[in-house]
Amino acid sequence: ASVESQRVDRLQRGMSRMQREMRQMRRFRFYDRVRVGRLEACAGKHMGYRP
Repeated sequence: ASVESQRVDRLQRGMSRMQREMRQMRRFRFYDRVRVGRLEACAGKHMGYRP
């Protein structure tokens, strides 16, 4: 029983680590999208002002 619980414990720890990494990846991707959107908005504004 102890071996089985150890295996489950290790599996759960690995899963939680994967979920944490996925959450961080998603957060970074979201920030990148926001940053790119802001850059595009600024560039479009500057282009629009040009005659």
